[in-house]
Amino acid sequence: MEGMKKCNLCGEIFKKFDTILCISERDYFHHSCVSFVPIKYAVFATSKAANYDDFLGTCDDEDIQLAEIVFDEGEYLKEGEEAG
Repeated sequence: MEGMKKCNLCGEIFKKFDTILCISERDYFHHSCVSFVPIKYAVFATSKAANYDDFLGTCDDEDIQLAEIVFDEGEYLKEGEEAG
């Protein structure tokens, strides 16, 4: 039985008709062992040519905030200020 693939969470060996989720080349999970959460935004770097290497991560509406909420005063420019 050595060499058989196991679920990374429950440790059970996969059976022929199990529904599995492959996260990477070595991370396998039973569909029933994980939860799925819908993601609202996939974030890519703005570039001239579309390139999947420009993927930065994911975010939700709560992650999109104003600089004044995220940073302390002095860590961002105020309205009308210029970098100097």
